[in-house]
Amino acid sequence: MMYDKLNALDEEHLIVLENIIRQKEKVAKHYNKKVRKKYFQIGDLIWKFILLMDKKSKVLGKWSPNWDGPYVIEKVFRKMPMRFEK
Repeated sequence: MMYDKLNALDEEHLIVLENIIRQKEKVAKHYNKKVRKKYFQIGDLIWKFILLMDKKSKVLGKWSPNWDGPYVIEKVFRKMPMRFEK
């Protein structure tokens, strides 16, 4: 009797997990509609986004810059698109 309840609970968990996975796929599909591909070439100028855990200035705090650069692309390893929002 208890074993049947556990099996039923496991089945419900699997159904919920499948629903979550489907929902995440839906959100990703909707998000990716707005994304366009960008291929970088040698000589292109780019800016690097500074993440919070990177070297942000403790003196400037929230006023420290969000971007670093510009950098010049010197070598392209493979033709892999970068994604940017429209």
